[in-house]
Amino acid sequence: MGKTKELIIAIGSNTSQQTNMKLARQMLIRQFGEVVFTRDLETTPIGLDSDSFLNCLACTQTTLMYRQVKTVLKQLEQEMGASEEEKAAGRVIIDLDILRFNGRRYHVKDWDRPYVKQLISELNKIKTK
Repeated sequence: MGKTKELIIAIGSNTSQQTNMKLARQMLIRQFGEVVFTRDLETTPIGLDSDSFLNCLACTQTTLMYRQVKTVLKQLEQEMGASEEEKAAGRVIIDLDILRFNGRRYHVKDWDRPYVKQLISELNKIKTK
């Protein structure tokens, strides 16, 4: 079994937001076991003309490698009905992005977004309790 690594996932939806965020949480718990979630935060779309988003962060531990996690998250998105066609139409059913894996940051531009800064701060407080 591989070494355990910390994983932070950004979760977002602009379509049936409450329902899809709840389902995403359930699927992530099913996949990874113990997962800590921030609260949902309503945000204005960035670079997209659409309804507002609900966003949150999830933090868990995994023995999977980065590519395996990326594949798992893509599969979960597809199970929920996310597709390139939906995204092209401005509908984000669910978006699951790796923000940090094993201490390394991904989606670097997202880290500068005010809601990500706010939720990272919140996540750090939750994790230290």
